[in-house]
Amino acid sequence: MFILGERIGQLRNRNNISQKKLAEILHVSRTSICSWEAGTAYPTAQYLAALARYFHVTTDYLLGIDTEEILKIDKLNATEKELVLNLIHYFEQQKEENGK
Repeated sequence: MFILGERIGQLRNRNNISQKKLAEILHVSRTSICSWEAGTAYPTAQYLAALARYFHVTTDYLLGIDTEEILKIDKLNATEKELVLNLIHYFEQQKEENGK
């Protein structure tokens, strides 16, 4: 279940959030976050759900069941959805052009 810790760390780093800040957001100790990322302890279902909500991913993604992140756009209006989809297409095209 070490993938959970890896995913928490990756998401936290990608969002430029320190362990201390994430701990404050979740109302846990920094040691808890550190232990979760190291795989020496695991968040309860309550905190797993809170992590998923905060990072906008599914609990299945955090647990390693799903390998792809899911971007929820259901609460956006049509214009906002179009902008997000255009950005995704732009980045995909850039990767193809750069061979990555």
